[in-house]
Amino acid sequence: MKKDYKEKMPLVTVFTMTYRNLKFMKDTILSVLRQTYSQIEFILADDGTIGFPLHEIETFIDENRRENIVCYEVFTQSQNVGTVKNANSIIGKAKGKYVFPLSCGDEFYENSTIEKIVTRFEATNCDVLCCRRLLCTEKELNPIRYMPATMYLNKIEKIDNKGEAYSAIVLQRFYEMASGAATYYTKKILCEMGGFDTGYRLWEDGPFYVQYLRRGGKLNFQYDIISIRYRDGGVSKSKNKYMVQDVHRFIKKEMMDNIHLLGGYDVRYAKYLYHWTFDKKQLLNLIKYFDVVAYRFLYKVYCCYCVEKDKVEIRRQYNADS
Repeated sequence: MKKDYKEKMPLVTVFTMTYRNLKFMKDTILSVLRQTYSQIEFILADDGTIGFPLHEIETFIDENRRENIVCYEVFTQSQNVGTVKNANSIIGKAKGKYVFPLSCGDEFYENSTIEKIVTRFEATNCDVLCCRRLLCTEKELNPIRYMPATMYLNKIEKIDNKGEAYSAIVLQRFYEMASGAATYYTKKILCEMGGFDTGYRLWEDGPFYVQYLRRGGKLNFQYDIISIRYRDGGVSKSKNKYMVQDVHRFIKKEMMDNIHLLGGYDVRYAKYLYHWTFDKKQLLNLIKYFDVVAYRFLYKVYCCYCVEKDKVEIRRQYNADS
């Protein structure tokens, strides 16, 4: 970028949160430091890891940073507070016009990723921008498939065009429409929303999406931008008791307390999810909501088909490139 153009570009805050699993942390940091974008603030916030190597990380950043890293901060919480509160502590410190999360272990897809996303923000004037990600193996970052899968894109376009993003996300049938790992925000909207909902401990993105949509917000999908190489695994796939509690809270608070915002069949679908989660009479629920069970089965079969087709295509491309 030319010098005068660089000076006009807004500051971007990139933040990474860590807790215990630090083995890919330096790879994540390097993917930030290698960005071509001219105005980057980097914040790395550890959530109370015992023996967190703070000074080692600061030295690593100092030895590898360039002038485009305008400022950085590395800190660790005095005790484990959970993903949501840790993220909110970062938002309070962030100076950038735009706020970009980058999970520990993930890497920006290419060195110009931040530049591309900021350019799209400036062109669309949106507050929340969702990109695509490339799911990769944990150790070698070998490509597995795109998220959302290619065959999902037409489905998502229809959801968006009909204005049904809210019901799709709150009922968890949204074809990988949005992920916190590849969603980017204006600092303004994060402040207006009061950050992420601290009623949750680990799950920040799902509650944020539905609360943002309920207040009239719009998710801007920019799937032509692949923003990250996303390492397989993570807390969202775990059986962590706090994550289970967050999911239960989501069903009660976001879905059932706001069931009046759903229409027609979606109300029945929501009631099934609630009863299946909290009732012990599962056989009765299977009979009572047989139509919903059949729909969910077909949905999962279709999703498996789309995902496997994507995996095959990625393997074909990867082998051809190799």
